[in-house]
Amino acid sequence: FIWESSFPKDIYVSSAFTNPTEQNKVTEMMTAWETALNGYNFFTMAGAETEKTTTITSTNQLRDNILGIYKAGPGDWPYPEYPDALAITQIFAIRYNRGESNEYVAIQEADIIMNFEGFNFDDPLTFDYDFRTVLLHELGHFLGLQHKPRSYPRANTVMYPSIFSDEVKQAPLLVDKQDMAAKYSITLPLTAGGSAIVSEPSRSYTKKAGDSGEMTK
Repeated sequence: FIWESSFPKDIYVSSAFTNPTEQNKVTEMMTAWETALNGYNFFTMAGAETEKTTTITSTNQLRDNILGIYKAGPGDWPYPEYPDALAITQIFAIRYNRGESNEYVAIQEADIIMNFEGFNFDDPLTFDYDFRTVLLHELGHFLGLQHKPRSYPRANTVMYPSIFSDEVKQAPLLVDKQDMAAKYSITLPLTAGGSAIVSEPSRSYTKKAGDSGEMTK
């Protein structure tokens, strides 16, 4: 999964995030990805957007050319088939080179929906989850990262497919930086000791001649 169009992406944050602290946490996690990738400018905070989950009848309606972060409250979680998901990043994309070794998915649009219907975030009086940790993970999906396999050490990545309620990861870890750097050919900064952080080899994201692609959600 990769954005072929240029960065930064204009991100709109739901007006349902009325607490300034929540809004600040969104900005902090965007900055965390950018800082980890040597100041790469992934995001621009473009302003507030109406909470879509209160009005849509199908998640297909999220394909509206607006990249948003939404807050689904009680009765509004649009993924009843995934009641245990803390959040979902909904991606609309075009798949190229299907079945080939260089198959890839070009992201056209993405939105993050936080599940406030089923879960509490940062509430010390309830069985809750760390808002920043969940959002950092979803922003990784937004930028094109997939889950690490469950056999991968969960402590070593923010892209593990699940978290514990007391788990806190508020910055990308080494493998996350490497994966993102390889995806977008970003030069990573030196470590504190002066050695370079080595990223994975960059993949080829080139469609075959005549391949018009396959729309996917």
